[in-house]
Amino acid sequence: MSIAQLLSVLACVVVNTFGQVLLKLASKEFVDVSSLMSLIKAAFNIYLVGGILMYVIGMALWIWTLRITPLNMAYPLIGLCFITVPLMSCFVLGEPLSKNIVLGSVLIVSGAFFVAH
Repeated sequence: MSIAQLLSVLACVVVNTFGQVLLKLASKEFVDVSSLMSLIKAAFNIYLVGGILMYVIGMALWIWTLRITPLNMAYPLIGLCFITVPLMSCFVLGEPLSKNIVLGSVLIVSGAFFVAH
């Protein structure tokens, strides 16, 4: 795997991770959606807009990545999101990291390493 391919996949992972965190933050705005105004306000909060924007950017990056990288190499590396999202949720959102999450993350990194080489 070339440096350009690896950087492209890692950019997809980063964008996806930030998108997930932003959507989690946006979900806190969807508490009272009983009225149309509450729903409109929730739908246009900055976190939701940012999360959707990250997904659009991520899709464009993913298409570029698939253009330069074989799918059988790129797709397993997207599994790194299973590490970055829990880490970001711990540090940004204050969610706990269990031993099972850490162990699973180590296994995923190991698998991604073998795929990349």
